[in-house]
Amino acid sequence: MLKHEIKTCPRCGRAFTCKANRVERCDCLAVALTSTALDHLSTHYQDCLCVDCLESINRAHGQPKPQ
Repeated sequence: MLKHEIKTCPRCGRAFTCKANRVERCDCLAVALTSTALDHLSTHYQDCLCVDCLESINRAHGQPKPQ
């Protein structure tokens, strides 16, 4: 079984635990990204970012509308 991976956030340089091998447990699922934030991430980054950076990018690109 694969273990979680310690990664360095390409945006802030902070180390964080990536749980992509168990995506249902990944901390990034707690961030509901807007479509503009997703577009920004896909054009600027090739790897996972820490939750703090995901939240920061999401705030900069608008919060999702409640459903």
